[in-house]
Amino acid sequence: MHDFAVNTGLMLDRFIATTVDMSASSMDLLEKVNKIYDAMPQVMKALKDIDEIASQTNLLA
Repeated sequence: MHDFAVNTGLMLDRFIATTVDMSASSMDLLEKVNKIYDAMPQVMKALKDIDEIASQTNLLA
């Protein structure tokens, strides 16, 4: 019975450690996704500017 309790405790410790690691990874991923989201307006503006320049270049050709 003692061995069962010890093994169960060890498994729970590993489960908790894994859960904490996954939570930290999820928070890191969320932060990175938020940075990408925040940068999207700048990316869209740059793409629009490039498209306008390409259109003007095509008119000159």
